Amino acid sequence: MVDQLEGGSLHGMIWLNWIRLSGAMIPTVATLTWL
Repeated sequence: MVDQLEGGSLHGMIWLNWIRLSGAMIPTVATLTWL
């Protein structure tokens, strides 16, 4: 049970980091596309 909780927590952290990375990348890509 503990391993499952840790796995879920780790997955959540990776997911949040991926969302943050995407949030930072999208405006950059959009800006480069419009240049």
